[in-house]
Amino acid sequence: MIAYFKLQNNLCMLVGAVIGFVLAVLNYDSISQKGGYAAVFFIALFVMIGIIIGRVVSSRLANRRVRKLTSLLYQEGKPQEFLDKFKPIADKIPNNVVEYVDARVKMAYAYEGLGEFEKGLQIVEALEPEKLKLHMLAGTSLTENQKMRLYLLTENLEQSEHQLERLKELQQEAEGRANTLARNLAECVKLAENWLNFLRGESYNPDYIQEEVQLAGNRIHKSEMQILLARMRRSEGQEEAAKQLLKEAAESGEGLYGGRRARQLAEEWKQDRL
Repeated sequence: MIAYFKLQNNLCMLVGAVIGFVLAVLNYDSISQKGGYAAVFFIALFVMIGIIIGRVVSSRLANRRVRKLTSLLYQEGKPQEFLDKFKPIADKIPNNVVEYVDARVKMAYAYEGLGEFEKGLQIVEALEPEKLKLHMLAGTSLTENQKMRLYLLTENLEQSEHQLERLKELQQEAEGRANTLARNLAECVKLAENWLNFLRGESYNPDYIQEEVQLAGNRIHKSEMQILLARMRRSEGQEEAAKQLLKEAAESGEGLYGGRRARQLAEEWKQDRL
């Protein structure tokens, strides 16, 4: 996460180097007894240790700041506020590190939460994570899964089918190399398959989507899964269950696509019954 706050990182390392040098000066009498070259070595060692400590402190501060920002998106369901505060930071990240990909996927997810799917697609479709020297597989997986979500939300079946195959390829590539990533991709594939099968009018597993609703850790994903499950229940003739799911999704708030879409569907279904 250091790449998010490069200036902070440089300042922390500089402060660490200065503190290390000052400590070396304060202990110069004992250091100088070791002789010329040895004394220089120990002074440099103090400075290097200070730089390392500064980098560790910077990393912890960066992680804390990123968590605070992402909580706006994932826990509090405030994608617009997240974008307002996060975009200026993301714009400063060099494009050859995985944090660049991670930041833009987060921004695309924020646009998803707002219902601005085309903006989200523009961001992820412009990314080239395969060019990363480090963490290429992780960056590619983040990007491709976000594309999958946006294609499904826009009900672009052709692109969704292609994207599902891409996720399966990445899952196979991750197996044996990055087991945690492989497991995460397997869940992404399972969700995408059920979602896509429903859109195509094929066999799907609503119990899996019900589990997604129950386990959802953020309001954006939960409201989208509630809407998807509501549509599934309605197609099965379970009108009351569908109505309740839309009611719960609507509570996610006017600022989220899920809340607006749930109210829109509720009104459309009400008109259908008249």
